[in-house]
Amino acid sequence: MSGMGSTLQLNNPTVVAAFKSALIHQGIIALLIFFLLAMLWVSVREWVPGSRTSFRPAAGDLAEPRGRQVLRIGFGVLWILDGLLQAQPAMPLGLATNVTEPSADGAPGWVRALVDFAARGWTYHPVNAAAAAV
Repeated sequence: MSGMGSTLQLNNPTVVAAFKSALIHQGIIALLIFFLLAMLWVSVREWVPGSRTSFRPAAGDLAEPRGRQVLRIGFGVLWILDGLLQAQPAMPLGLATNVTEPSADGAPGWVRALVDFAARGWTYHPVNAAAAAV
C-alpha cells in the first residue's frame, strides 16, 4: 500500500500549512499583547502626574561603552535572524531527526538521554514545537 513504512517528507503540505497557520495565530496574539501593553503604558503615563516630563542625564553621566553597544545590537540582530531561520517550512519535521539527534551521537549518556527526550517531544508535536521556537 502506498504510504506504508514511509516517513514524512520535510516539505509535507499538511505540516507546512499547519505550521504557517500556527505562526499566523501566534503572531496575531503577540501583536495584540504588545498593543495592549503599549496602551497600558500610555495610560499610566497620563494618569501619573509629572511622568510626562523626561529626565535627561548629563551627556557623559550614563554613556554606554561602544563595545557593549556593538555587542548588544549584534546579539539582537543575531536573535532576529535566528527567529527568521526558525520559520522555514522544513523546521517542524527536520530539526529533531536531521540536526539534533545526529549531533548527540558522540555525547555522554546523560546528554544523549536529554537530547532523545527533547527530540521525542519535538517529533510528537512538531508544529507546536517549531512555532514556539520561532
